[in-house]
Amino acid sequence: MDAPGEIGHEVPVTVAATGPDDVRSSMESASVAALQAEIRELRAQLASAAAHAAFDPVTCLPNRAQFSAQLTQLSAACLAAGTSAFVMVIGVDRLTMIRESLGFEVADAVTRRIGDRLRDAAPADARLARIGDNAFALALPMQADAVSTGTDPDQLADRLIAVIDSPIRVGEDDLRLLASIGIARFPADGMQTDLLLAHAHGALHFARDHGTRTHEFFTPTIAAQGGRLLRLEAELHRGLDRGEFRVHYQPRRSLEDRRIVGLEALLRWDHPERGLLAAADFVDVAVQSGLITPIGESVLHQACHDAMQWPSHIALSVNLSAREFRGTRLETIIDDALCQSGLQAQRFHLELTEASLRGSGIPGSDEIDVSLIRLTALRERGIRIVLDNFGRAVSGPDLLRRCRADYVKIDARLIRALDHDPDARVVVRSVANLARHFGATIIGEGIEDAAQAAAAADAGCTQGQGYFLGRPLTQARLLGILRVMPELVA
Repeated sequence: MDAPGEIGHEVPVTVAATGPDDVRSSMESASVAALQAEIRELRAQLASAAAHAAFDPVTCLPNRAQFSAQLTQLSAACLAAGTSAFVMVIGVDRLTMIRESLGFEVADAVTRRIGDRLRDAAPADARLARIGDNAFALALPMQADAVSTGTDPDQLADRLIAVIDSPIRVGEDDLRLLASIGIARFPADGMQTDLLLAHAHGALHFARDHGTRTHEFFTPTIAAQGGRLLRLEAELHRGLDRGEFRVHYQPRRSLEDRRIVGLEALLRWDHPERGLLAAADFVDVAVQSGLITPIGESVLHQACHDAMQWPSHIALSVNLSAREFRGTRLETIIDDALCQSGLQAQRFHLELTEASLRGSGIPGSDEIDVSLIRLTALRERGIRIVLDNFGRAVSGPDLLRRCRADYVKIDARLIRALDHDPDARVVVRSVANLARHFGATIIGEGIEDAAQAAAAADAGCTQGQGYFLGRPLTQARLLGILRVMPELVA
């Protein structure tokens, strides 16, 4: 039996009993007590994580939520004083390319350097934050002597673009990034925080559409063009009609023998002008427009048909957005795809994040309870449930108990921190231990090298996924590899 807070260490349990029933009862009580202690410890760790939830873990800058709060306070102060302010959204191009070609670790290091440079270049009273994977934001009160002090928005934007543009040394190479900036002014361009940020984002998109290393102020013309999102939505409609969406497959492997145990379907768009696009480049617009449902249905049918050409023990994993999971036709769509392809339900793994489970969309409901009803119905069909990105949100042990997922995927940031962060190792081991107690298999995602694979296995993961274990492949490429290397799935 594990002692509280010391997973994997056995301690003697003294049982005073007068018969077999008393022994059994005492042992069960000790087991429950130890499990409750582990749950309390995990809750304390998650509470500590919540205390840091206002900051980006890579750059240590405030995150989007914290920046929004700071911008609200700044706006209120300016309004009371009768002054003005401005907000910048700084978009950094090529970070996605670095992340996909060189890996998350290099991308994080580059992002950290950018954050340091912006921190050094920003005025002392500026509010600076990282608000997205490829975006930073800055807010500053307007000053009467802005030109002479270098806090004029035009001057500051040019200076920030220049510091981002300066080469960053990575190994033998000097990497150059491209930055564009959108600027919105308070109160002229909006009184509400969300509106100011939206207008600054709109100005950023306009700047990007008209070149790189440039900045633009928000104008009514930019708002009227509304522009880019409407065009992208129209292109998504055409892409769906023309069958431009593709599926690539990333292997999930056993960490013990490296054999492929499953393949995750990843959405791609073969755009006629922009080439092959990852889902991150368009999925937000697809979700907002409602097109994610027909796109997802089309891709689901394709993936199920493809899976029928794999060895029969290889599982297919499919991700669902919150909107897809809430859709009234979900069960019908899945049933049709399985029936038409002939794929067994037991080979179909449905990946859901905690956000999806909490997004039932029914006002006044216990959203997790509503989601669990749907999960139960899916599980009764034989479908396996994967709890994805566990550890990204402040997820509690209670979710593991109530969800009863067949698989739990530990978030990539926790996995990448295992080899240098003792707290991350404690959290992953605790989660793995609890998840196993509730019958789940533990998967480490985002594994990028042998050290991370070994650390994930040591922390309790039995399966892994990431570029070190296999990059996304087309169906044709995947089948070719399986033909020449059948031992990968034997």
